[in-house]
Amino acid sequence: MKQIIFLVLLTTALNSEIINKQIVDHLKKVAPFEVCDPEENHFKDWTREEIRAMLGTKRRPSPIQRDEKIELNDEYDFRTAHPECVTGVRDQGECGSCWAFAGVMSLQQRFCVKSSENNKVLSPQDPISCNKENEACLGGYIDLLWDYMYMVGVVEDDCLPYTAYHGHLEECVADQASADLRVNRVTGLHHMVQ
Repeated sequence: MKQIIFLVLLTTALNSEIINKQIVDHLKKVAPFEVCDPEENHFKDWTREEIRAMLGTKRRPSPIQRDEKIELNDEYDFRTAHPECVTGVRDQGECGSCWAFAGVMSLQQRFCVKSSENNKVLSPQDPISCNKENEACLGGYIDLLWDYMYMVGVVEDDCLPYTAYHGHLEECVADQASADLRVNRVTGLHHMVQ
């Protein structure tokens, strides 16, 4: 929910004043979580260009067309359903790497759900530095990230911690990581895509 509200805020900010009091006051009335004042928001002094640079996930037309309707629950809270798989909030900083965090964290959570012993914290820095098909801090495509994780795997965060917070891109050191350090299709990714 916080991410949706944040995206609404960013979209609104890109089309009007950057993070203004009127938007925040409205959110304080309707949001089911605490909303900070504009003065406390770390985006308060950012320009539109800086905010746009943070919206790093890129989209292409999907080749998959689905005609069937999918029944969804009225409510679902992953935190309640799988509390053992919930990790702390991670901050991408000034790098447009939301694509890497989204893909890596969803894979990490799927592994945890499938195997309670497999609650590994995976490295978003790995695809940021090593997936040459995407554009690191300038954004990336989720489908190319999934292809990368399927074919190459991804190392754990302890092996390659996140260093792109200020937009600085580290050289790919995970390329030298041995196959047993990479979490990949051998440990379950191909089961998720079948």
